[in-house]
Amino acid sequence: VLTSADGTEVARVMESGGRTYMALDGAAVLPAGRTYQMWSLKDGQAPVSLGLLGDGGDTSIVVNLPEGTTRVGISNEPEGGSPAPSGLIAGAGDLA
Repeated sequence: VLTSADGTEVARVMESGGRTYMALDGAAVLPAGRTYQMWSLKDGQAPVSLGLLGDGGDTSIVVNLPEGTTRVGISNEPEGGSPAPSGLIAGAGDLA
């Protein structure tokens, strides 16, 4: 489960049928020109982009997580994404 700074659930990472999904069922739908971007978060290291997730209108997106990924976050970015989070992480969580 990925939660915002105030503890609100914004997304979940799930596995089913050998695939990994990000469910954005608690995330707000973003306005035109904006997208959610997924990040690998490791203590003491810069966030690494894991790809774009769309505007939040799709409730479930297939994602590819590199082996060893233990913590992820999502941020609200300009369409096309960013090389680093341009604002606050909208939600973050540890993977089981």
